[in-house]
Amino acid sequence: MKDSGSKRDLGTGSMRDNADDKPRMELLPLDLLERVAFWYGEGALKYTDNNWRKGQPESVVIGCLLRHLSKYQKNMKDEDHAAAIVWNALALMNADTYYKDNDKVCDITGDTPWFTESKPTGNGSYNDK
Repeated sequence: MKDSGSKRDLGTGSMRDNADDKPRMELLPLDLLERVAFWYGEGALKYTDNNWRKGQPESVVIGCLLRHLSKYQKNMKDEDHAAAIVWNALALMNADTYYKDNDKVCDITGDTPWFTESKPTGNGSYNDK
């Protein structure tokens, strides 16, 4: 079990490891993330599970995000545009987090996918098994 070397007293006599440097997952709006999860599901039904991880140029993802943002600003209700904005932002965050240092991914010209020869180009969140 990992140990930070620092403990916190929970006021009941119970102790836990210090959480100062850990993400505050309990603050995530799970009710709103459910909408994003539905968006992932709709994409999976339309394209197959994790199709987006096969490689999409950053310019395409940004274009989709901006189109949904425009429709959200126009108060269009034909789709859950807010969930689509978050979905596209997470796709960009995934590429930035896991593939940023790889010169073969997500270039803004739209010519380079996140994957080469059906394999991830980095060691990111895609589980290549």
